[in-house]
Parts: sequence; structure tokens; C-alpha cells
Amino acid sequence: NYLQGFTENDKVAFVAEPAVQKGMHFRRFQGHIGVVVGKQGACYKIKIKDGGLDKYLIVHPVHLRRQA
Repeated sequence: NYLQGFTENDKVAFVAEPAVQKGMHFRRFQGHIGVVVGKQGACYKIKIKDGGLDKYLIVHPVHLRRQA
């Protein structure tokens, strides 16, 4: 999971991996589903909808799971 890759417009779910704290999302977003917008270093920029607003999170791929 540490080296998995994603492309733009992939749907991903936030699933925290407690063994790796680097690039972890805030606990409030656990289980949310978002769309990959781009890449920033080793992490991915994910767009989610929260409270009617678009939010962007930068998350390491070890904390992401691909959704169908």
C-alpha cells in the first residue's frame, strides 16, 4: 500500500494506517470518499465535499484505498 499509485479522477477512500503518521488525514475525514485531483511530492491532493464546500486534502497513498 505504501507504493500504490493513483491517476487523476480516481475515487479513493480515507483509511488511516496507524503505523505511518506521515501524510495522515485529520480523523474527522476517516471513511470519506474523494477524487484524486493531482500529485504533490509523494502525496496526493484529494478533493472532497464537506458541509457543502469543496475541500482539498494532501494525503500519503498509504492512507488511501481505491474505490470502484
